[in-house]
Amino acid sequence: MSKIQIFDRGGFKLTEIVADADRSWLINEYGHCEFTLPVIDANCRKRFLQFGNLILIEHPKLPKWGGVIDVPRKWGNNLVTITAYTAEYLFKFRDTTYGGAQRTPGEIYRNTIRKINVSGDIRVKEGTIWDGGKANGTEVKRDNAYDFIKNELDKAEVEWCLIPQLDAGGRLYFDANLYEKLGDPKAYELKEGVNIELNEDTLTEDGVIANHIFGIGTGATWNERPKYDAVDLTSENDYGWRDEKLKVEHNTVGKVEEESNKELNKRKNPEKNFDLSVLDYGLAWLNLALGNELPVHLSVCGFNGDKLGTDAKIRIKGMAYLENKGVVRLILDDKYDDTK
Repeated sequence: MSKIQIFDRGGFKLTEIVADADRSWLINEYGHCEFTLPVIDANCRKRFLQFGNLILIEHPKLPKWGGVIDVPRKWGNNLVTITAYTAEYLFKFRDTTYGGAQRTPGEIYRNTIRKINVSGDIRVKEGTIWDGGKANGTEVKRDNAYDFIKNELDKAEVEWCLIPQLDAGGRLYFDANLYEKLGDPKAYELKEGVNIELNEDTLTEDGVIANHIFGIGTGATWNERPKYDAVDLTSENDYGWRDEKLKVEHNTVGKVEEESNKELNKRKNPEKNFDLSVLDYGLAWLNLALGNELPVHLSVCGFNGDKLGTDAKIRIKGMAYLENKGVVRLILDDKYDDTK
């Protein structure tokens, strides 16, 4: 069972609870947590389980989980089920006020954090913020801060998350971090029969295969629009000739070629979509964190040449700890596979 620490909205500790807490972590959005208490438990009190109270859950082999209690709260059979969300959810409680400027992703993120704290401390602080990237015009009209940040940073193709921390006085706060790309490559292998539990659809090969990509850019007339044919002969030999047209929002041949080849690399083979549950064996859980890349070996899923098996690399886009089952379910970037 997990040790769940509860804090008030100011980050001051109120109590500790012991319960099974199924919880998830996600890149660029908020994760979810649920735990259940008997109504006769001494901690089943409104002052502890109040909506808006903060929460910290720690595990010796998994990343810290921190966030905020909110709706729904469910009662029945002499039990209460509490719902919480990772700290990214706190942005939902504020708007962005007014404004607009040419700003990099880091400036957008930093300015939003500063603005939302004007309305009252929500224990979100500026953490590690990547300051690269292109400046784009942003128009702000009292948008919900979470929706605004998610929309702007998704467009910029950067990654963000909030990390729970305790200050020297034991108060809980959250570092708001922004990365060009989150996570690290790991050499530790996830292997079927060792630290992977097979699910019903452990591997699904899906997507639309294309090996002749006709890229076409922008221009006033057909003749003025730059064009490029990207071709993969190995894929054509394996699956037959498969055409696709790609519209590219650029007016140079070089950019159309770049985007066409990028699309070809995604489409020349089926997508490998993995559904993996990782067991607490060896160092497996210690290598699990958002954005981390790990090699995977499956013996009885997929084909390796004309034999059974799949070797690939996966990137963790999210993960869910199912405490009562003792597994970590990985949420993966479906199109990430550098074995191509």
